[in-house]
Amino acid sequence: MKNHIMLLIAISACIACAPLPSIDTVNGEKDPERKDYLIAHYTFDNTTEDQSANSYDAVAIGGPSFSTDTPDGSAASLRVNGFKGQFVNIPYPFMNGVKEFTVSMWVKNFSSGILFSAISSNGKRSDYPRLLVTEDQKFRLYTGYDNYDESEPFVYDCLSIMSGDWHFIAVTAAASPDRYGYVRTSLYVDGVCVDSMDKYWSEGEAGKMVLGGDKDGAYPVSMSATYDNVRFYGCALSVAEIKNLYNNRI
Repeated sequence: MKNHIMLLIAISACIACAPLPSIDTVNGEKDPERKDYLIAHYTFDNTTEDQSANSYDAVAIGGPSFSTDTPDGSAASLRVNGFKGQFVNIPYPFMNGVKEFTVSMWVKNFSSGILFSAISSNGKRSDYPRLLVTEDQKFRLYTGYDNYDESEPFVYDCLSIMSGDWHFIAVTAAASPDRYGYVRTSLYVDGVCVDSMDKYWSEGEAGKMVLGGDKDGAYPVSMSATYDNVRFYGCALSVAEIKNLYNNRI
């Protein structure tokens, strides 16, 4: 009996100290038993198909080209030239009504313009969410309508990472622990959180997503960048999980 009790204590101790489910280093998906999950994943390995289980396949507009230059030695990445009217259209409303999320990507040689943006299906141009690289080399995250603009630039100066090597960019959003009705948005560069802010959230009606392009879903002079491993999560990944994606170059 005593041995049985000691065994139960040992098992309980192991359960208590077991690590929480985290990112699978092969495909980046979170544990399927958790509510937070991978919505879409674009490897751009000579295809714009979604590699998650949801099949939110993207469409390359204007003839972006695949490149063998990748951060992880995989098959390919995708080069988008905004001056040639090139962008990626993801014609699904999977970010509609989502207040907690993570968007992560590897980018190289990017210009000012929109890295990713939600586009409204009703013509009201919802900027929810939209990550912009401003003319003064700051990242700016929009979380509201055009007529109720909620945006502040992150303090991080991105000029030093806009050309040259590959860099890992991630944005997370989750309910603020300090301000009711606000979300805390955090910016990560190469696995490190470089800025956070609390922002009021105005829910938009995101009919689709675009990479590059403009906030109408079209293409006047806009983002030029090489993209790889673009991921959308329906949760705010932890600092450790972001670091894991960066360290494994996935």
